Amino acid sequence: MARRVERLMLSTPLVPRSLARIRVVSFQENKVAMDWMGRFLPMLRFASPDLGFDFQRLKPRRPEAEAEEAEEAEGDAAAEEASAESPELQLLEEAETRKELSVSEEARECLEVQFADGSSQRLNLQLYVSSHQLMQRILDIDADKAANA
Repeated sequence: MARRVERLMLSTPLVPRSLARIRVVSFQENKVAMDWMGRFLPMLRFASPDLGFDFQRLKPRRPEAEAEEAEEAEGDAAAEEASAESPELQLLEEAETRKELSVSEEARECLEVQFADGSSQRLNLQLYVSSHQLMQRILDIDADKAANA
């Protein structure tokens, strides 16, 4: 399948019809992301020079930071028991938890595709074994978006 996608990409002009910007968020060690940026990104940028691209490298977590978070979690558990009586404190803690979830959600390895109409779609890089699968998914999304526009 990889050869088929590669031949398709090399033999036909690749002009994205609805892509406006691509943003990759990953670790430097992510082979799928690095291979995709090395193989397919130059072809996309050559065919569409106005296509925006951003790469955000995630930093690996230090073991000391994980130990500090474990200590904070123990402290939070004790604080939850103490604040069981006041509903206002519970609401504040729930809001902070939601904020933390949104931050951790953004920190996941992903490829975000933004379209010309302002909408966007995130692709989880952990679901793809090879960069060819990722590129095929991007082409499918672009074709669907162009057909529905």
